[in-house]
Amino acid sequence: MVSKKIRHYDNFSKQSWIPVESSIADIGPYIIRNIESNLKDGKGVQIWPDGSLYEGYWKFGQPNGYGRMFHADGDVYIGYFLDGKAEGKGKYIHADQSTYDGNWHNDKYDG
Repeated sequence: MVSKKIRHYDNFSKQSWIPVESSIADIGPYIIRNIESNLKDGKGVQIWPDGSLYEGYWKFGQPNGYGRMFHADGDVYIGYFLDGKAEGKGKYIHADQSTYDGNWHNDKYDG
């Protein structure tokens, strides 16, 4: 269940940051932000103005760990992130339903 509270932070370009109480993937506890750095940290959902959405883990304000990125054009990436980029095992499903399921490095297919 996604929390009803939507927080807007000016330093996040007024993009929506939604705390997650439990996830469809149930990927763990949620921490609102890193108090010292004021960056997103823990589990949460980010919605961009174009309708793109990321649900998963954050560290130092960027997707890090397991998550799902739903692009506005209908493409979906489900897998691991490192510093905001697809890294490691993941699956990319294009809007036309073609897929790549394998390894990623620096946001690119690797294999």
